[in-house]
Amino acid sequence: MSDNKVAYRYAKSLFEVANSAKNVEAVNQNMVDFQITCKQNIELKNVLKSPIVSSEQKSNLLSTVFASYEKVVIDFFSLVVSKNRAGSLPQIASKFEDLYNEYNQIVEVDVQSAQALTEGERKEVVSYLEKQTGAKEIKIAEQINPDLLGGLVIKYGDSLIDSSVSSQIKNLKKELQII
Repeated sequence: MSDNKVAYRYAKSLFEVANSAKNVEAVNQNMVDFQITCKQNIELKNVLKSPIVSSEQKSNLLSTVFASYEKVVIDFFSLVVSKNRAGSLPQIASKFEDLYNEYNQIVEVDVQSAQALTEGERKEVVSYLEKQTGAKEIKIAEQINPDLLGGLVIKYGDSLIDSSVSSQIKNLKKELQII
């Protein structure tokens, strides 16, 4: 079974347990914090993946470092470690966040623009995407890319909306080459 499927199944199980315990919000925050910690601390990811470090040591490390997390999360970490899937924990945390966003109708969007969006432009993008996706909430991650010259490139899920000037110029060049 692929790592992606394994991560999804574990994340789904944790989500169901958290949902039945009515602490999905807190568990999601723990999973987001865990992802951030793993991204910032490559040694932690290496320890989780290491076959040299015992399951007991990994479990002790996780329960010590993340002692402030919800009990269900600590217990979940121990379960995953005992199944020799500790290296998948960052991916499981990411899948959990995806499930949380889907459940709460939150869409995460990457927006590239030639310069920083104004508040009005940001509101227009959010309004447009709410209509397109039916989402209750849109979370925008903005990136400035001067190569775009103008316009926007919006990515969410499997969708890409490219209204950048550079893209329009490329398309025009292709059309002129055909003629």
